[in-house]
Amino acid sequence: GWGYWLMSWAWIVALTIYITWLMNNTGNSLPMVILTHWSLNVVTAGYLPITTVVLAYGIFIVLAWAIALGLLRIYGTERLVRSNVAKRATAS
Repeated sequence: GWGYWLMSWAWIVALTIYITWLMNNTGNSLPMVILTHWSLNVVTAGYLPITTVVLAYGIFIVLAWAIALGLLRIYGTERLVRSNVAKRATAS
């Protein structure tokens, strides 16, 4: 239902934040992002099927947001955009 749909989006948005951060802070290393995405898929779907247990899924969502917000707190939002975009935004 809607609750599961909202939980899925909360999970996806949190992962998007730190996968974007990872891409922008590893010299645009696509293999690193692919490896990270793959490992998240293995953990969530293969090794620990959290989507079938609502409490476990909720815990993973909270952990994902803690990491994402921690990255934002430590490094700021300018690390979530490419450096040339951030330079243009601050120049204008």
